Amino acid sequence: MLLPVVVILVGLLPSGPLPPRLLRPQRASLPLSLAESRSGLLYAERIREYAPSLLPKLEGLEDQDLDTIDQLQKELEPSVSYLLQSTTAPTAASTLRLGLEVAYIAHLGQRRRSGEAYIIHPVKVACILGQSQMDLVSVVSGLLHDTVEDTALTLSELDALFGVETRRIVE
Repeated sequence: MLLPVVVILVGLLPSGPLPPRLLRPQRASLPLSLAESRSGLLYAERIREYAPSLLPKLEGLEDQDLDTIDQLQKELEPSVSYLLQSTTAPTAASTLRLGLEVAYIAHLGQRRRSGEAYIIHPVKVACILGQSQMDLVSVVSGLLHDTVEDTALTLSELDALFGVETRRIVE
């Protein structure tokens, strides 16, 4: 009687591990700054678990995509430095990196009319929000503001990754 349940559950498991180049070594604690989360996807497994709609794009990432994410992070850092210097800096750094990774993966392959990668727009929005000293949820929502509307990411996935407050802002 247990066999059919096991077969069904095994059928629901994701297929195979992510390529090693997408993974970073596991950390005992959260990064203390955005700089500590560079070089690879820090949240590949979380994205895989909570945002299955992004799996095809996640598994198609190339090394140049990882470099681009790192570059976008460098562009974002000066605007959000106040968040990274607060008492909640480890959480802020982790949440910002997750938001950037999700936004990048969700918008992968999309272009603006100008021809530039679409991800530039949400990063600029997040920078403007950061320059206005908005809270962490607002800045992350800026990164994610077009994901549900323009990509395969769903509201329930957004909720699972970032919580109800971020989902409501993006909604």
